Amino acid sequence: MKFLRTLTTEESDFLDVCDDALDVLGGLTTGNDLEKALKEALRLKAESLLGNTFSGGDETSISDMHDLCPWQGGYALGLDYGLFAESTDSLPGHNIYECVAPDPLIRPAYHYTPIQEDLTVYPNPASDNITIDSKATLMEVSFYDITCKLLKRYYPNTNSFQLNVDDLSPGVYLLNVNLSDGIHPVKIVINP
Repeated sequence: MKFLRTLTTEESDFLDVCDDALDVLGGLTTGNDLEKALKEALRLKAESLLGNTFSGGDETSISDMHDLCPWQGGYALGLDYGLFAESTDSLPGHNIYECVAPDPLIRPAYHYTPIQEDLTVYPNPASDNITIDSKATLMEVSFYDITCKLLKRYYPNTNSFQLNVDDLSPGVYLLNVNLSDGIHPVKIVINP
């Protein structure tokens, strides 16, 4: 019985923290779109944890955030993916093909170019290995998570390379393939 009282107390304390977070978020002024998206995602997550139902406007906000490029949505997207799954009862997906990353991924000596017909990345979605084939030499292959954290970097110096991804959690990732004509970003989805 003491254990149940402890859990009830912890749950009550946690919900108080969520209420406090909503109060603080209500008073924050955002300076840019990244901060605005994160503020909205945190507010929606706190509302969800408190058991409040989403209004039509909240569902629109969740959907709008879900459509943001990771470089515009930043850390908000991680929260939003869970909220999207909760509000739509479906798995989130993402399309970042037209998304151009800011620093630190852009290097002055290179430029981002659309994926070339002579560059093939498969399978996508993947669960264990990704194969990268190119007519040009693969100078560098970098793999990032949605928060722009570098997870893997290789210098294959070949035309074909296999990248093992079975150690990664399901989700959306960014693969940068560096060829002689620039860096080619490719959205990669890892399935369980």
